[in-house]
Amino acid sequence: MIHVCNVSEIRGDRRKHIEVQGRIVTVLTHKGTPYCFDTVCYHAGGPLGKGLIEDIEEVGASCVKCPWHSYCVALDTGERVFQSCEMVDGKLQAGRWKRGPVQQRIHTISVREDGAVFIILNDSPEHRQSDDYSQAVDEHKFGLAKRMMEAARLLPDGQSGIHSGRILNPSVTKE
Repeated sequence: MIHVCNVSEIRGDRRKHIEVQGRIVTVLTHKGTPYCFDTVCYHAGGPLGKGLIEDIEEVGASCVKCPWHSYCVALDTGERVFQSCEMVDGKLQAGRWKRGPVQQRIHTISVREDGAVFIILNDSPEHRQSDDYSQAVDEHKFGLAKRMMEAARLLPDGQSGIHSGRILNPSVTKE
């Protein structure tokens, strides 16, 4: 188990983005439950850890939504969560919410009585799409992910200011 912070540091809308044993992870709480997941989005390497949290009741999932392309990931499982499209009376309309396969690596997190937060990295050999960006196996992708998260660090959570690898508003900073 690796001590990463105190629970007071991740209450409310506060989060921690940290590098642990060559992985970039996000630690947060939502509705009193702690979560830990790979910070960088499985889809295109976006700053998933900076995304807004949404509760999608139709599938019973609390999700983090990537600021780049709005991909949703279930906080508890790492599953892709998406809204399908359906044809109704010959017209394409938004359909039901669904859960897809696990794409994002989720890590075990626990909070001791004294408030200390510990994680155990999920080192399962089963490949997850987020592995391609969140670990230091591919130095180019890992370095790019670290630079993107550093740029995103300057902005409030839920407002990455980054899209498709470009910083859109570098003058906005977080105090």
